[in-house]
Amino acid sequence: MTRLLCWNIDHFALGRIVSAGVDPEPTYGGVLGQAPLTQSDAAAGRLEYIKQNLDITDPATNNIVRPDIVAVIEVTAGQGAIGRLADGEGKQGAIQLLTEIRNHTNNQHWMMVPPLCTSNIEAVAVYYDSTRYRFTGPFRWPSGQGPSFDPNEANAPAAADYPADYIGCLPPADFQRAAATKFHAVADGGDIAYLNYERPPYWVTFADVAGARTYSVFVIHGPAGRNRAIAYVRKLVTMREIVAPPADNEVRVLLGDFNFNLMNGDFVQQGYQPLIDEDYVVALKRPIAQPPPSGWADFTGYRGYFATHMRPLGQATYWFVAGDGAYYPSFGYIGAGGSVRSDYSYDNILARFGFIPNTANPCGTLEHATVLNGVVSVPFSVYAPPNSAPPGYYQWPLQMQPAVQYNNPPQQILQSNVPDPRVGSFPQWAAYGHIRSTSTHMAVVADV
Repeated sequence: MTRLLCWNIDHFALGRIVSAGVDPEPTYGGVLGQAPLTQSDAAAGRLEYIKQNLDITDPATNNIVRPDIVAVIEVTAGQGAIGRLADGEGKQGAIQLLTEIRNHTNNQHWMMVPPLCTSNIEAVAVYYDSTRYRFTGPFRWPSGQGPSFDPNEANAPAAADYPADYIGCLPPADFQRAAATKFHAVADGGDIAYLNYERPPYWVTFADVAGARTYSVFVIHGPAGRNRAIAYVRKLVTMREIVAPPADNEVRVLLGDFNFNLMNGDFVQQGYQPLIDEDYVVALKRPIAQPPPSGWADFTGYRGYFATHMRPLGQATYWFVAGDGAYYPSFGYIGAGGSVRSDYSYDNILARFGFIPNTANPCGTLEHATVLNGVVSVPFSVYAPPNSAPPGYYQWPLQMQPAVQYNNPPQQILQSNVPDPRVGSFPQWAAYGHIRSTSTHMAVVADV
């Protein structure tokens, strides 16, 4: 089993997790309601929250378990070109996060695939535990800032080492391997072209150190805008690397921020369905049945179970408002900007499996999908989920303080605002503030 975590930590750069600034951050109130919050405090708090996302509990053993592979989306790129190395504070932040992961897990064998640009402003960084996996490419590095290249193409250059900044990020034997951002069409084998608002997948491959399975991981960040995002997902099924039959014992994974909402009709007809038709299994999928009556003629009552995106601080509320209730968790933080019903479930994990050799059996299953929702504890099991809503599998305690104040969401959907002393403290740093300041997105984890 391999545990994967994907997280769009929007505009991730060194300043997100490290700062020496002493200027106050008045937006969030004091640290635990006491001393003024400084820029340094805020960076340290965001880093701590990121590290807490790595500490989840397996209910089968009651032990803390950690992901094996971590994909961080939206690393700032420093005005690079697609396939070239990220630069500037994005690069510095990605390298610093590797150090933090090693120290937090007490495992110096964590490595990082150097982040490559997927647009002229954005990159992806992938971290992995090298005691269990070997980074295999699929591309190679030519020298300098790149871009990475396919070693199987005619006239491919000689492979070379990465710049000195990346020494220690990879084992020496793998220091000339690289991720890929170039893909080919199923129809004619030609290069796939991208429009200026599209970001190609970030493709990285691994092999088990002590096993037969291999992994092709495609990190996705779809374009903003519903129609563009759906068109982008449909474009994925034109890529040979994504839809060609997997090899025996190959696990193929698409994970990340797809940028269209799981819970509307796009899911069935336009969104993930083309990938489902190519034998991909979806981790977070819409319930089979309509929910009980909730005042809406659609699935909005379920959104708390599927939410991966959060409202800005000024629009989020501890208590839900009339007509804005979800079955659970019933808080008014789900959405994007002023939108609640359209923009809240962007992130997902999909997987396709090759066969166990000489059998008709797949070499794995996609299971244990869990949204790491820091606003409420997971799994969502305080109240029985209606009509097969997924509670999640892994246990992750409430990340807001003080915990007692927030850990009992109301059981019933109320029809009006309810005065409550928790309302005023909800936006503060120790509560929702540090969660939303880290990212607009929640991390998603699943096993393959």
